[in-house]
Amino acid sequence: MEDLLSIFKITKIDFSKVIIKNNSERSSVEHFDLKPRDFIRYAKDDLNNNDKKGFVNSLTNSKRAIDCQIDTIFYNYGISFDKIPSASEKLIESLNVNNDLPHKLKMIQALKFSPSNLTTKTRNFRNRLEHYYQIPNEKEIRESLEIAELFIQSCESKIKWVEDDFIITNESFGYLYPHPFAPVENSHIGYLQMTLYKNNVSITFDNENKYFKITPTIDKMENEAIVYSQDNPEFYFLIRILNSKDDQIDLNESFALLLKYKDYPLPQKNINIENWY
Repeated sequence: MEDLLSIFKITKIDFSKVIIKNNSERSSVEHFDLKPRDFIRYAKDDLNNNDKKGFVNSLTNSKRAIDCQIDTIFYNYGISFDKIPSASEKLIESLNVNNDLPHKLKMIQALKFSPSNLTTKTRNFRNRLEHYYQIPNEKEIRESLEIAELFIQSCESKIKWVEDDFIITNESFGYLYPHPFAPVENSHIGYLQMTLYKNNVSITFDNENKYFKITPTIDKMENEAIVYSQDNPEFYFLIRILNSKDDQIDLNESFALLLKYKDYPLPQKNINIENWY
């Protein structure tokens, strides 16, 4: 199996009527001793001092909260946060991302962890302290703290529980397991209605090894899988899809971006993800 485009073609997935079935989910992984909300708490304590030193420290800790949240996200997906792979730029290039943003914030926006206006405000208050050495007034400090807290809430909602094992398909069929006519020793055995997918693409994020495993099933037979890690552009498109599942428009757009990148022969307007369940 060569790549994702080949898989989509041989499984004959029709992206104008796709069904997505979630198989499992995972929780985020704790890595750093200090967490984003620790810095938020420090920022609030500093603000309560109501003096110049407290204002500067509050703003600094709000910035640290955001930086910690970003690096936590990258760690959860195995992305090198000290040197982000150049493969990530393919997703950014396919979007209208603010070029004035630092690369990490571009990534956060492109991966759908935070809305664009929130990332822009985040950049502005960071620059004020780092580049101009200006001490904002108390109102501005409070606004900066609120922005940091909103940023963290937005990101936390996407990584707290991640649906990272799902199936893309167009059709399904059901059967009884075990077969009702199969000989069994125990006459009281029950039967379970199973739903399987004749042709499908299984996409799983390996949380231990930090890569996506894509496995095609053709005529109910599982085929050879391929793997995408942080060094592959497809890796970042797939993360964006995971973060788009709660909004039909976002989900269609995210699939459209991936298919366009892979030169899949289907107009974007025809892409329709019918259900995620």
